Amino acid sequence: MFISYEEVCFIALHTLLCIIPLSHSKLYRLPNDHDFNRRNINSANSLPYYLKVPTNVTAIEGSSVILSCHIENLADKMVFWIRNSDLQILTAGLATFSSDSRFRVNHENTIDEKDWSLLITNVRLEDSGLYECQINTEVKMKLNINLTVKEYVEMMEMDSPFLPNYGAAIDGKNLNVLKRGQTITLTCKVLTEHENSNKHSSQIDWMKDGELVSLKTRSGGISINTVWSGKSGTSKLTLSELHENDEGNYSCTSNGFVSDAVTVRIITAMEEKFDQLVTTQNNANIRCINLTSFMYIFTLFLLNVILH
Repeated sequence: MFISYEEVCFIALHTLLCIIPLSHSKLYRLPNDHDFNRRNINSANSLPYYLKVPTNVTAIEGSSVILSCHIENLADKMVFWIRNSDLQILTAGLATFSSDSRFRVNHENTIDEKDWSLLITNVRLEDSGLYECQINTEVKMKLNINLTVKEYVEMMEMDSPFLPNYGAAIDGKNLNVLKRGQTITLTCKVLTEHENSNKHSSQIDWMKDGELVSLKTRSGGISINTVWSGKSGTSKLTLSELHENDEGNYSCTSNGFVSDAVTVRIITAMEEKFDQLVTTQNNANIRCINLTSFMYIFTLFLLNVILH
């Protein structure tokens, strides 16, 4: 393809006009000697680093699971989640690259800006394996998380700190942070020694801060669905259009068993505005970085055309 001299000049001028405003911005101003020396002195302190999280995670098939990745001092770097079994890039920053909608980064669902955990909904047995939380530093930094997915019956029968041989347990995280208006479903699973033969023994009750939760607890937007199969039962508590009154500690009880409590926290209006501001700023920074990378590549292309 032949490009005329006039076209090359026009493209070069247009590129120059795009680059000049960036060079005068605070984000991309040209460094002076003082900046260079200060960066050299602080380079060790400016690198991101991982905070301590569990690196071996076990989940029940069909539940939601979070692979934790908390990063301090991320700055303008980007976080990638990679599945090691097929080297599939699942997420890049806030964007999901996988066509499987069950995978997404949990950053927008939390008020903790250091939290770049991977959320997998409706987890499957084949999801078991090694996952990598990677930071695009000059020398790639990575944190490996091993996920083991077990069948419900297998998990109920195993001797583990997550669930006794007989008892009640709530799936998922101990702390759930959500925004006003969102929906949450808590799932309680119960395993008893004897099969339930009557309505009373097959009942699973939900408690909030020690008080019984019922369909009359709240004016709409609440449902409780309980299913039993032999010795095991599952109850789902769904709360939609969440508001501040839904905050609290939730537990479930059945046949004398009481689960550990999980906490539901609702972000206030002020916290939500702050979270939106931080997200907007992060997105703006990512767009600026992408634009600068594009300009750099495009300039190299122009120089190659001109020289040849």
